[in-house]
Amino acid sequence: MYWSAHSEFPAEDLEPVARHLPGGRGRRAELEKAEDAQPVYHLLGGLEVDEECLQRARFLSAGGYAEVYSVASKSGSRAIAMKQLRGTVDFKHVQREVKVISHLPSSELVVKFHGYSIRGPHSRCQVSLFFELVDFGSLATLIPPRRDALASEMIRFIIHQVNQGLAFLHKFLVHHRDVKPGNVLVTQTGLCKLADFGLSKIAGGSTSQTHSNIGTGTQEYLAPEALETLRYSLSSDIWAMGCLFQWLLTGRGPFEEYRFPIFPMMKHMEALRSGIINFAGPPLPSAFQFPSDQAASYRSQCFTFDSKNRPKANVLLQHKYFDHLDREHESARFCQFLMGS
Repeated sequence: MYWSAHSEFPAEDLEPVARHLPGGRGRRAELEKAEDAQPVYHLLGGLEVDEECLQRARFLSAGGYAEVYSVASKSGSRAIAMKQLRGTVDFKHVQREVKVISHLPSSELVVKFHGYSIRGPHSRCQVSLFFELVDFGSLATLIPPRRDALASEMIRFIIHQVNQGLAFLHKFLVHHRDVKPGNVLVTQTGLCKLADFGLSKIAGGSTSQTHSNIGTGTQEYLAPEALETLRYSLSSDIWAMGCLFQWLLTGRGPFEEYRFPIFPMMKHMEALRSGIINFAGPPLPSAFQFPSDQAASYRSQCFTFDSKNRPKANVLLQHKYFDHLDREHESARFCQFLMGS
């Protein structure tokens, strides 16, 4: 079965089986059936993947809940990335991710979604998600080895792309929910693409907020409202982008030196509320100096404490920090940086 980039998923795929598996032998039999069943693919028109393709898959990386492989299409004309979720799941637990990325049009700054496959019954199925392959690396792997050569103008070029990517997502009321260096993939031409929408969700209602929990996202990148009220808004992505910006500037994310960053983060917020310290964003290294007043102002805007007053992504794109940014020139410099020249 195939679907177009703008079509809805078949109703049977978006309405998981609303019943629990039977216990005892029945449960074991159904699990065995799920393992033996042939996967059903739902891919963009023109793409075909089969079991033979999967046997030739090349392992790329492993995350908290998925393994990522490079898979050649059946025709062999192109390679795509396959995110294989660990174990078996209830399809409704990944339905959020599928729904979000299926509704997005194409953008050069967001990794493109190519479809998914399901093996077994929806209540206990094995799920794989297929994406555009961007295997050159992420900011997390490409920046640290050559950080000393990372010029301030390159940082401005990178964060501008991330800001553009978030503005695109937020235009469609999509939370990213886990903006961090490892989720910004880089192409050989210097494009920075937002990836991994495993924690994304289409925002509903006028508040554009969804319930969160302490396990959502990367702890040291969580906004105050996500920590205190378990509410995650589009503005929370802006805070996380500020954390990414701080990582680019200093080499360390906020509270990154702590094994359990949530505790010093809560202590920091308590000090703010009691008036012991004035808020100027998460702590910076003592010897750090901003490359410009505009860079300091941009960071400060991202770290506006009250989420209701935090600037939106499209507003931040108009910040003076990005004035006179020569994208073509900085793209060439960034490519040279990536190639080690």
